Amino acid sequence: MSLELIIEIDPDESMEPFLGHGVKSRLIAVEFEACWQIRSNLICFQTRREQIFDWQPLSASDLISSLSQHGAAPSGGFIHHRFELSGGSSLDIVAERVSIADAPPSE
Repeated sequence: MSLELIIEIDPDESMEPFLGHGVKSRLIAVEFEACWQIRSNLICFQTRREQIFDWQPLSASDLISSLSQHGAAPSGGFIHHRFELSGGSSLDIVAERVSIADAPPSE
């Protein structure tokens, strides 16, 4: 399973973390490939637009430990991406790979 998120980088935020991935626009596509677990706690009512407060790529976590205990062991290993959002929501994605690119233009 794969999951793609389209993220708009706020004009007040630095583009530096994404420049090494060849990203040139503030609208980026982040694709999580070979997902093993996706866990969400999304608050669906917000009075303003939700923003990513923190994005942590983790090589060790409770989710990775749990998957490993159940026999999951991909050759490339896991990366746990933990997103904390400004309105209190959270999103956890355990995947083998992630790719980042400019998002395609919307139709």
